[in-house]
Amino acid sequence: MKHLMLYCADLSGDDLPDKDKRKGQRLGAWLAREGKPVRAIFCPDHGQYPELAIKLAKAMNGAKQLVTPIPPSKIPKAVMNANGHGADRLLLVGTIHGIREVVETMQIHSEGKVARGTILGVSLSGAKKENVIQARLVEQFHVKTLPKKFPFPAPDGKERRDRPAYYYRQSAVIPYACEGEALRVLVIGSSKKKHLVVPKGIHEPGLSAQASAAKESLEEAGVRGEVQNILLGEYTYEKWNATCRVEVYPQRVTDLLPEEAWEERHRGRQWMTPSEASSAVREEKLGPMIMKLQQLNDEGKL
Repeated sequence: MKHLMLYCADLSGDDLPDKDKRKGQRLGAWLAREGKPVRAIFCPDHGQYPELAIKLAKAMNGAKQLVTPIPPSKIPKAVMNANGHGADRLLLVGTIHGIREVVETMQIHSEGKVARGTILGVSLSGAKKENVIQARLVEQFHVKTLPKKFPFPAPDGKERRDRPAYYYRQSAVIPYACEGEALRVLVIGSSKKKHLVVPKGIHEPGLSAQASAAKESLEEAGVRGEVQNILLGEYTYEKWNATCRVEVYPQRVTDLLPEEAWEERHRGRQWMTPSEASSAVREEKLGPMIMKLQQLNDEGKL
């Protein structure tokens, strides 16, 4: 027997509002906490549905590869074929029209009107090849009934935080290059250009700390290069009413994107000596890590 969940997100506009993002994340966290993580997620291939589905998957501690965007016209058929899908738990994130069409096509007897925010849990049984699939409603509730805060640590920790648990584990890189025997460190401006930082971001579920940091470095600094498996250190800082922990790794720069291809070029970037960079970055705890990079280079360990 397979289980299908239908989430009527019904988004509008080109941007995903924080309130809708958080609702999707709450559903993902709830699924993980209840021991009901889905193995595949379908969503319309337009607007902000793919982004919402990915946010939901990550809050469930799953990777974005779980998400399959498909044309809206093909959604009912894809869901009807769900019983032949390899995963035992599936989720459809869709529009009111799309969810209602699936409910009607599968002859699901919902408890009241399917509206924005409705979540349906359905069991699927029977054989697809014999065209005798049966869909039975096993639960129906509204996304607003889910807890507004997220368990930490995931999936069922006792602490409650403002954001999904994975937000609070982060990774950063110190990009560097060698000019002869001299080591140079690349620093960038903060998002609002108020101080100097190094590339840093949330540790993405499904990625290693190094791969996640490399992704952030490409976006924030326009940098490509190997992020080495050398932990330079860790530090913590306060955000989202809790403590974030950051792991810091060296990144050997092999390529700088041109300005027009650099996603966050408004930040600006500049090369410095390790001594200059350690004094220039806002986060004081990064200073010793930058100097450790210099030491590793002097010892031929980079």
